[in-house]
Amino acid sequence: MKNFLLISVLLSYSAVWGQKRVDTLVYPNEKVIVETDSTSTRLPGGRIMFNSFWDNWFVSAGAGGQVFFGNEDDLKPLGKRITATYEGAVGKWIHPVFGLRAKLGGGVVKGYSTGKLPSIGHSLIVGNPDADGIYTQRWHHLYIEGDVLVDLGNAIGGYKQDRLYSPIVFIGAGAAFVQNQPKHDGDRSAMFTFGVINKFRLTKQFDANLEIKNAMVDHTYDREESQKNYESFLAVTAGITYHFGQGNNWGFNKGAGAQVVVQRTVTHIPTIPVREKITDTVIRQETVREVTVERKLVLTHPMAIFFELDKADISDRAKVNLAFVADIIKSGKGAKFRLIGSADKKTATPAHNQALSVRRCNAVRDYLVKVLVVDPDQLIIDPIGGIDRFKPAMVNRAVIISQE
Repeated sequence: MKNFLLISVLLSYSAVWGQKRVDTLVYPNEKVIVETDSTSTRLPGGRIMFNSFWDNWFVSAGAGGQVFFGNEDDLKPLGKRITATYEGAVGKWIHPVFGLRAKLGGGVVKGYSTGKLPSIGHSLIVGNPDADGIYTQRWHHLYIEGDVLVDLGNAIGGYKQDRLYSPIVFIGAGAAFVQNQPKHDGDRSAMFTFGVINKFRLTKQFDANLEIKNAMVDHTYDREESQKNYESFLAVTAGITYHFGQGNNWGFNKGAGAQVVVQRTVTHIPTIPVREKITDTVIRQETVREVTVERKLVLTHPMAIFFELDKADISDRAKVNLAFVADIIKSGKGAKFRLIGSADKKTATPAHNQALSVRRCNAVRDYLVKVLVVDPDQLIIDPIGGIDRFKPAMVNRAVIISQE
C-alpha cells in the first residue's frame, strides 16, 4: 500500500513538470497505462511555464554618463569628455532566458577637433580654439533602439524568480539623430549596440540596474570625414525597472502545473488456476470456462487539480481531469472520495490560506456535482489550509482527489 501511494504521488508530480509521460503500473489482475501531459519548456533546474502575451512586461528608466569616441577626441583626457545621458525602455520577457525591449535615450555629446579634417556640412564645433589650437565639439543627440535580452543567471543556473543578482547581456540595433544643430542629411545614422545589464533584485516588482553599453554609429556622425569605419559611444547608466503584475503574478510559474490526462488504459490480466498434471489445452479451456473478469474502475492514484495564485477558479485543463474523475466516482457505487484542498503557505496568512483552501474544495465539489452530476454523498471535503509540502511552492496550490 505504501509503495502504491508513493508511486501515485510521483505520477501526479511528474505530470506537472514533464511535457509528456507514459507510466505502466501492474497490480494483481490489472495493468494500468497512464499518459500525462503538460505545456512547459525545459530549463536547467526545472521546467517553466510560458505565460500569455500580457504577462511579464516591464518598464525601466536610467541616467548616467557617456563618452564619445570620434576622430580626434583623444586630444583631451577621457575625464573631460564625459557627458550626461538618459534613457527609458519598455520590454517583455517572453521566456525566463530571452526578452525584448525598445529603448529611447539621448544626451549631450562632447568631442574635440583640430578643425583640419574635412567637414560634412555645418561643423559641430562651438566657440574658439583653446591655447593649444583644439576646438570643442558639442551637440545633443537622440537615439532609439531595439534589443534582444539574454538572462545568463536563468540560462546557466536555472530559473529562479528571487535571485538577488543576474547578468543580462543584450545586442540590438536602432538609429541615432543629431539634435539642436543646423540640419544636415548625414545627421541620421544606423546604430548597433551591445552590452550587459547588472540586475539587482530589490522587491518582487522592482530591480536596480547598472548597464554598460557600447553603441556604434557612422564615421561621419560628428560631421567630420576620416578614415575610420565607425564612431562609438560608451555609456554607463544606473536605473530602476518595474515589473507589471501583483506579487507572485510576476514570473514564469503563473498557472504552471495543470496536468492533463491524455490517455488511461486499463487491461485486466486473468488469473489462471494452478493445477498439477494438466495439459496446455486443458489450461486454455478452463481459463475460458472458469475465469470471470470483473471490470471495476477505481481511482488508481490521487488526482491533483491545480490553481493559480490566490484563485479558486476551475481552469479548462482541470475540467479535463475532473471529467475523468467523475466517471470513476460514478462507477464506484457508493465509494467515498476525499477532496483535500490546500494553499501555498508562504504567500498569505494562515487564516487567509484556510479560507482559500475551503473555496478551492467547494469549487471542485460544485463542478463535480452541478456540472458532472456526481453524487455529493460520495465526496468528503477536507480543506487543510496553507502547506509547504511540495517544491516549488506553487505545487501546493491544489485540491488532491483520492479514494478513501
